[in-house]
Formats: sequence, structure tokens, C-alpha cells
Amino acid sequence: MRHRLLTLLMFAVCGYMAHAQQVLFQRLTWQEAKDKARAEGKGIFVDVYTTWCAPCKKMAKQVFTQPKVGDYINNNFVALSLDAEKEAAHGFFKLYKASAYPTYFWLDADGNLYDTQSGFYPADEFISVSEQALRSKFSRQYVADRAKWERGERSLDFVRHFLFDVVAKVYPDSVRPYLNKYLGGLTEQEIATKGVGELLQWFTYTIRDDSVWLALAKHNDIYQKLLGNDFGKKMYMNLVRVPMINSTEDVVEFNRGQSIVEVTDFPNKKMYSDILTMERTLRQKAYAPALKRALAIGLAHEGHFPNVYSEMIYSFILADFFVDTHKRTAEEVADMRQLADRAFRMAPSQCTLLYKAAARALGNDYQAAYRLLANLPFYGEPALSSAVYAKLNLRRIHIDEK
Repeated sequence: MRHRLLTLLMFAVCGYMAHAQQVLFQRLTWQEAKDKARAEGKGIFVDVYTTWCAPCKKMAKQVFTQPKVGDYINNNFVALSLDAEKEAAHGFFKLYKASAYPTYFWLDADGNLYDTQSGFYPADEFISVSEQALRSKFSRQYVADRAKWERGERSLDFVRHFLFDVVAKVYPDSVRPYLNKYLGGLTEQEIATKGVGELLQWFTYTIRDDSVWLALAKHNDIYQKLLGNDFGKKMYMNLVRVPMINSTEDVVEFNRGQSIVEVTDFPNKKMYSDILTMERTLRQKAYAPALKRALAIGLAHEGHFPNVYSEMIYSFILADFFVDTHKRTAEEVADMRQLADRAFRMAPSQCTLLYKAAARALGNDYQAAYRLLANLPFYGEPALSSAVYAKLNLRRIHIDEK
């Protein structure tokens, strides 16, 4: 009998320790979570993740399994872990959305938001952020700022704060509609300013028949001057890179976007149309005509879009122009060298210096390529991402030791 009691006690202790060692995520409906939180006098913690998110997996394995994290969350919250894609119908998502993954929501027992944060946090920092969430006045701030908006407050600083610091945290899908309303109250002169351009540039991944995209398109030349090459890169993404991806992966979206572009007049429309034609040629691995088109486009538009060469060379890299499997002609090598030289001259950076070096290596001028690479530390960003860097095939460069 005594042995049996000891065995049962061991199982009970082990069960308690197992719960204490990690966050106890429960499978509950939204209403059940609120009812349980009220009954236990706790708040609600929601971890929103996706199966493809690396930081989400890291949190699940390295942070939520730690005893101190489990103790804190389990003692203060009813915890849910929701897959943003597979559990999109969960009642929680009728109220709150995540704009990045992982995103964490700390709420009271009635479902009112304390605070929300995104990204990976080490255990101690996560506990600290959770403690701050309980003291947060975010919910009251949202109510107060929403009231200001409803009363007609439209100063640029307030709009930036309200949309990106407040609304974006809990209702990310509502930011663009709010911005459309804001633009509706401005004159064209007010829209064509640096401050408004800074707000709009966050929406260059989609083409929509709304005030946001129309302002981006109509004033893209002005924003390019005011915001520099970063804005040009984003518009290239909007009008070239995303449409090229959609043309094969989402034809409906591609056709919808192009139908909007076709009926809209805006500065540089022909340039972007010509670039799309060049990109389609490049996709067919027709490097020679694509290079000729790229050089013509660059020479015609470098004055107002100095980064255009760099953007087009990036496309040639993705199209495997620099890899050894492609047998380049002498003319192709010469054209790429000219393209890279213009890219560096118009926008000197680590990135364009790499292009210049890679173009030299194509012509087997390894010493010139090496000398150029030796100057990399003297130039600033942007630098090329490591994933794309490999496609430049710079490992071919070597020095004759004789």
C-alpha cells in the first residue's frame, strides 16, 4: 500500500514539474479562453505563429519550454498558441491580426488588449516584455487616439503615430484604408511632400485602385528626388519585381495589377514598361538583347533614377548570367561591363562595386577584379545579400602568384 502511494505521489510530482517546465498552451475557443481567464483571475496570452516561421520554431523550442517562462505565463495567463494560417477561423482572429510572425498578444480576461510585440525574445527578455505588457496602457491609448482621429486630428505626426504605432499593431489590415481616408483630405501639393511620401512608401508591394497607389504612381518622380534611391528601389519592386513574380505564380493578381497600370498616367510609366519588357526577355535567357535594352533604358533614365542600373543588374544575377554554365559572348561581357561601370558611377556603394568586380571577372581580368574587391571597406551600404552574392560567382577570382 505504501509503495502504491509513493508511486502515485511520484506521478503527481512529475506531472506538476512537467507543467512547470513549459508554457501550458491550451486548445480553447475564444469564448472558452475568456471564461477560463475570468474564473482563474488571469489574463490571456496568445502566441500567433506559422509553420514556416523560423523564429516561431525557435521560440517554441528554446523559450516556451523554459521553467521560468512557463511559471510566469502559466501563473498569470491562460495561454493559447494559434497557427495564423491553419486556424484562421478561430474567434481571436475576428478581433486581432498579426502583421509579422511570431506575434504575441497579452490581453485581459475580457479580451481587451494590454500590448502586442513581434519577433524572437530570449527567455529573460520575454518575461520582461510580458511584465511590461501587464502595465501597458496601450488599450487606453488606442481608444484615446481613435477618438482624436474621429474628431478630425490629421497632423502628419499624429497620423504617422496612429497608423504605424497603434493601428498597425492590432489591426494591420486597417492601416491602408485609414491612409486612403487621410489622403482624401489633402491637396495634391500636400500629397507631393516628403512626409507623406514616407508614409506611402510602405505600400509598394501591391498595386491597388486606391488613393495610396495612385499617389505613389502620380508622384513617383517627386518622391524619388525627396526620398532617394531607397524609394526608387521600392517602386521598382512595385512595378517590376512583384508583377514579374505574379505573372507566373498569381496570374489573376498580375492581370488585375496591369489593368490598373494601363489606364493610369504617371511619370516614368514608359521607363517601367520598357524595364518589364527587358525583364521578360531576360527570363527567356536571351541575355544579349536584354543587355542592349538595359543599357538603352539606363542611358535614357539615369539622370532621374541613378539606381536603375543596379536594379537591372540584380535581375541579371537572379537570371544566372554570371554562373559558369552560361557561355557568354565577348559582346555580352563588354555590355555587362558597361552596365556595371555605369551602376557604380551613378550610385557608388559596396553593392555596385561588387557588380563592377564581377564584370571584370567575366572577362578573366582577375587582378582588376581583386583590386576592386580590396576597396569594399571604403564604401557604404547597400551591400549584396549573401544568398545573391553566391550567384555573382566571384570565387572564380584568383591571383597569379608567379
